[in-house]
Amino acid sequence: VVKIAGKDNIINATTAIDNIDGGNVEIIASENNSINGLVHAENKANTKIQGKVNYLKNDNGQSIIWADAGTIDITGTSIIQANSQQVALLANNDMNNLNQGIITASFGQNSVIKGDIIAKDNGLIKLNVSNSNDDVSGLIIDGNILAENQGNISLDIGNNSLITGNINDYSYLADLNNQNLKQENLAGNISIDFNNKSRWNVVGQSFISKINTKENNIIDMVGYNTENKPHSLMVKEFNGDSNFVMNLNGNRQNTDMVYLNSGTGNYNVILANAVTKNDIGQNGLRFATVGDKNKQVFKNAVAYNDGFFNIKYQIASEDYDVNNEENTLYNNGDNSDLLTENRPSNNIINNIFGNNEDAVNYKLVNIEEKTLSNAGKTILNMTKANYDVAVFMGRLDKRMGDVHYLNKNDDGIWFRLRHDRIEKDLGYTVDGNMYELGYDKLFLKDNGQERLGLAFDYMKGSTSYDDIAGKGNNSRKGIWLYDTWIGDDGHYSDYILKWGHLENDFEIAGTKKLNLIKGNYDNDVFSASAEYGYMKNLKNDWYITPQVQLQLAKVTGADYITNQNTNVHVDDIDSIIGRAGFKLGRNFGDNKKNTFYLKADVLREFLGEQFVSVKDVTSDNEYVGFKYDHSGYWYDVGFGFNIETKKDSYAFLDVERRFGNGNKNSYQINGGFYWAL
Repeated sequence: VVKIAGKDNIINATTAIDNIDGGNVEIIASENNSINGLVHAENKANTKIQGKVNYLKNDNGQSIIWADAGTIDITGTSIIQANSQQVALLANNDMNNLNQGIITASFGQNSVIKGDIIAKDNGLIKLNVSNSNDDVSGLIIDGNILAENQGNISLDIGNNSLITGNINDYSYLADLNNQNLKQENLAGNISIDFNNKSRWNVVGQSFISKINTKENNIIDMVGYNTENKPHSLMVKEFNGDSNFVMNLNGNRQNTDMVYLNSGTGNYNVILANAVTKNDIGQNGLRFATVGDKNKQVFKNAVAYNDGFFNIKYQIASEDYDVNNEENTLYNNGDNSDLLTENRPSNNIINNIFGNNEDAVNYKLVNIEEKTLSNAGKTILNMTKANYDVAVFMGRLDKRMGDVHYLNKNDDGIWFRLRHDRIEKDLGYTVDGNMYELGYDKLFLKDNGQERLGLAFDYMKGSTSYDDIAGKGNNSRKGIWLYDTWIGDDGHYSDYILKWGHLENDFEIAGTKKLNLIKGNYDNDVFSASAEYGYMKNLKNDWYITPQVQLQLAKVTGADYITNQNTNVHVDDIDSIIGRAGFKLGRNFGDNKKNTFYLKADVLREFLGEQFVSVKDVTSDNEYVGFKYDHSGYWYDVGFGFNIETKKDSYAFLDVERRFGNGNKNSYQINGGFYWAL
């Protein structure tokens, strides 16, 4: 017996451990083993590797762990990094020597095998993961799992584990490039336990002897098949429930298929690409054949986040009939015994299921239900947010402060910053900042003053969506023309013409097919507003100012296409908003040119109907329309002040909170400066 024991063991050689002819080698570390080179056990030799963490790789050889009619046992969390030829574990025997050619492992959590796992010629590989739980990774395998010539592989990969690769027990001579079985009846055997939150990313056409599953597992036949070809999965015995990710196609020769010979379980299908009613056709769209209709049931088929809608499909079953003309389409149309590259031949499937009275095909037969996807919700909410950003009212107090304190001698220039939060119970929140710079020209009148002005604004905002990972952006550039009259008796009027150009976009978390789902469009808004008020002085420097205002606006429509190929048409929006309210304030300071006020308003949108039409594969490539009505009442309360900073110049602030008509936590803050020139 050769035994190496220490805290940290480091072995670096082309053949790190070469144990032959019945020898016994033990590598025991209280902490870590680091082995770079081939670990080889030949002809009844026994090798044991144990550590808290085992790092194994081979930079030069053909494999890392090779049980060549010997046995190798590994204990502890292990990181096994394959060489350039991609073989991580290899177990083989001479076909006559029992209980040899064995690799066993009891891995700790967070273990990784990068490279192929191969058992052949009566070899055995048996791996399990201990101490795995839902929050910690069990075993990650990135490589193919292959068993031929009575090779046996048994894996219990633990919870929260992942396999990415092709699995093939050569049951039907499935390796077209290497049909090297010594006899046709000497296939291998592969059994895998997929525990809670485990996933298999299937690569290519796979054949597996037995699968046992626990809850919340996924078998993904699409995400790692990059060649855009149909694929099939054949399992001799499948016990437990599972979720299959598949790519179905109206062209039956290009649709994925699942074949389950026996077992018990309930299954769901998640379509990577939505299919239409036309794809389904009158006879339905087949996706699976099972051997026991009473114990193997496909319950649900859905397509999530592949377009505007999420779709739930109606599933039906039919008895398997060898004379069904569609068999050749789904099973690859080959009536010989030879397999084809992507799916088994029709003759092989007929031989397996043709004489089984309980065998059935499962197929999609209709669309059962459609609901809005995350992209659909976002498209609609971005359009609603566009309305909110477009039709805001340009009030005089918010733009220039209280104009009653302007002198009658000078033109003026002003600047304001506005911050908005528009939080709606429809599922979105808009936060934005607007910057505005204006100039007005003074014209003295017999009973007051008139100011004609020009202003430019720029707004930048963002939109967040409830329960959706992602965001939107909106911006606005605008020009204002205004005519303000301030009477000596306290009356005033304010007329505004505005044009604004808006840019809107969104990015939300996508699917494996698209990392981000995106859409954007531009449109314009034109508006005209008239405001009238009267400042009535009360006792002790108090005053009250009733106000009314009416705004007419038109928001132009737009057409755009998202990167999911969803066509979106947004109609024009017509808006008429009325406002009635008052300010109650008091002047203070030596010259009474400072003021503080409270305010309240009631507002109503009289129109505000919004129409959106969408078309993509999830709508059966037909336009579907949506209508939203922004009309209704809402209210605001707030406060503000004007402070004279120097002679004939002042700073102002206006703060308000909104209630009603879907507003949850909406508010606006305006602040700025006015300078006499």
